[in-house]
Amino acid sequence: AQPRFDAALAGVIARLLAAAETLYARAAPGIARLPHGCRPAIRAAAALYAEIGRAVMQPGHDPVRRRAVVPGRRKLVLLARAVLPAKARETPLASPLPAVRFLVEAAARPPRAASPTLWQRADQRLAWLIALFDRLERDAFELRLRRPAPPPGHPFQYTDVGARAGAD
Repeated sequence: AQPRFDAALAGVIARLLAAAETLYARAAPGIARLPHGCRPAIRAAAALYAEIGRAVMQPGHDPVRRRAVVPGRRKLVLLARAVLPAKARETPLASPLPAVRFLVEAAARPPRAASPTLWQRADQRLAWLIALFDRLERDAFELRLRRPAPPPGHPFQYTDVGARAGAD
């Protein structure tokens, strides 16, 4: 298939980008209520994608043959605005769209008890492993105490590991 940029495709792109602009504006009050640490990344993504959309809509741009480019300086301005936003006005939240309602509801639920991190689980496993080896060593020691000594000259002479290490 050889796609071509024509008036029909331009109309589809224009409608899609107009809908995206509406969603970006609708999302702003919700973004302002997110945890502080994630707001800049979400704002930056929205600003950069909106700017790419504006570049696509520039007269004479053919999005089939060429990528839309946001110049580096413009990206820096958008990123600075995302990190240091202007004082936001308290805007009421719109009810979630049906397509994302499940996400909003999941985010609104109280958090579950945090599951242990990988390192915490590793610490627990290491403690369990050390206790296991300790128990095995005690069991082996008790077995040696109960086992009769082999007769003299027997090929297997049971010795204590610690005594053998000290003899070297």
